[in-house]
Amino acid sequence: KDVARKAGLDVNHIALDRISGHVMLYALTDDSLSVKLKKLSFDELHSNFSLANMSFVAEANKQRLSVNDFNLRTKDSDVSLDVKARYAGKRILSYSIASRRSSVGLKDVASFVPALSKLGGKMLLDVNIDGGDKELNIRRLDAKSSNDDFSLSVNGDIMSKVSLFNASPKLESLDWNLHGKVHAAHGFIEKASSAFEITSPILARLGAVDYSVNTEGHNGNDILSGELKTGVGDIVHKISFIDNTVKANVSTVDHLDLGSLLDTKALGNIGFTLNADARVSRNADTGTFRLSMLDGNVNIPSVMANGYEYRNVKLISKMQGNIVELSADIADMNANAKVVLAASNVPALFAGKPEELRELELRADVAHVNPYALGLLRQDTV
Repeated sequence: KDVARKAGLDVNHIALDRISGHVMLYALTDDSLSVKLKKLSFDELHSNFSLANMSFVAEANKQRLSVNDFNLRTKDSDVSLDVKARYAGKRILSYSIASRRSSVGLKDVASFVPALSKLGGKMLLDVNIDGGDKELNIRRLDAKSSNDDFSLSVNGDIMSKVSLFNASPKLESLDWNLHGKVHAAHGFIEKASSAFEITSPILARLGAVDYSVNTEGHNGNDILSGELKTGVGDIVHKISFIDNTVKANVSTVDHLDLGSLLDTKALGNIGFTLNADARVSRNADTGTFRLSMLDGNVNIPSVMANGYEYRNVKLISKMQGNIVELSADIADMNANAKVVLAASNVPALFAGKPEELRELELRADVAHVNPYALGLLRQDTV
């Protein structure tokens, strides 16, 4: 059956031209191979991908595999790497992959991911990875754009109770400790958003982004902590998943320019700390998770709104079973009030059917409000 051709390099519709190769076969037996590819080049007509040269020296037998001096070159890319592996039957005993100072042109990758054609430029790569049947050690995994508007750095290790090369291991069978850093300049974010047709005004207003993250896991207990730096403010976070309980702590380092982020003059800087505990239960048949308990609060020491700096604002959310209670409390010198909303049949809300909420209750307790000081009314308002 004929398959419609996809954009870019389509394995179902390949048209090669100007093929040139030079192979030297040193040994070929039932249990060993020794070969040197001195040259391979071709043009792929549909995608305009052109391989200037590929070369390597490979040796393999029933216990070992080595690929040395692998080099792949195109007009925009130059990739070099060495690969080694030891194995016993289908079991991988050890392996290593190393590549230094390689460069990958995004126009070449666009043959596989057409959207990347709008980015252009090159990614510079340094890779040093090794491991075994049940382990992966990322000694170094760095990617950086040639004009320094994007960079990614990852290192760490993963240990598994089962083979990493069989069916995807479950999280509870893994132990890991990983560290990462990402930098994206404002211009790169704009180009990437356009390339992948992501329309997000908030993303466009973040400015340059730097994110450092650490994650560790042991027997299904996972922790994710990091710091996000943006052009409108910095945020730190720590999120853990332990014994089906999620704990989250998120706070601003100084303040977040909420007005710039939301593009409104009605709001200004905000500082906050969010703490939340949630318990989830997993359906063994479907594998889906259900929220069964939530206890969260957001403390806002100060927030600018309508030209006034509100102080001592607290938002609280509690959910137990089918009952939820949300409250907003402010203890400012010019505004002291508390509003509480309670309801039952919470699953209807998660199902996108708020009209099916039951036992709705709204309570408001206003101690005092000075609308003139808050800028809600002018002194000459009658």
